[in-house]
Amino acid sequence: MKRISKTAAFLPAVIWMCVIYALSDKPAARSSIQSESLALRLVRIATRFSSMTEVERERLSLILEPYIRDIAHMVEYAVLFILLYMAVRLFVSGRYTVILSCLAVCFIYACTDEIHQYFVPGRAFELIDIGLDTLGAVIAAAVLLIILKYQKSVSY
Repeated sequence: MKRISKTAAFLPAVIWMCVIYALSDKPAARSSIQSESLALRLVRIATRFSSMTEVERERLSLILEPYIRDIAHMVEYAVLFILLYMAVRLFVSGRYTVILSCLAVCFIYACTDEIHQYFVPGRAFELIDIGLDTLGAVIAAAVLLIILKYQKSVSY
C-alpha cells in the first residue's frame, strides 16, 4: 500500500507534463492568439487605474507579449521542477542528488517538448526555449535551496 502511495506522488508531475504537452501541441496561429489575449488581459489589469487608452493598452500588450511567453516557459518548468522534487525526494536520498535528478528530467523533457513542437504546424524547434525552460527549473531549484537552508537555520 505504501509503495502505491509513493508512486502516486508522481501523478501531479505527470499531469503537469501532459498540460505542457497540450500547450505545445497547439498550432502557432492558435498559440499566438492565446498569448496576445493573455498579454492584453494582464495589461488591462495592470493599467486599470491609469489614463491609458485602449489603443495604448493594445500596443503595450503587443510589446510585452514575447516577454510574457518567455516568462510562461520559465513558470511551466519551475512548476514541473517543484512537482518532480516532491515525488523524487520520496525515492532518492540526498538533497543535491534529488535536485540534480529533477533538473535533468526538466531539461530532457524540455528537449523532447521542442522536438515535438518541430512537428506541430507553424511551430519550430527553438534552442532558446529549452534554455528558458531549464532556467525556470534552475530558478525553482535555487529558491528551494534557499527555503531549505532558511528552514534549517530557524529553530523553534
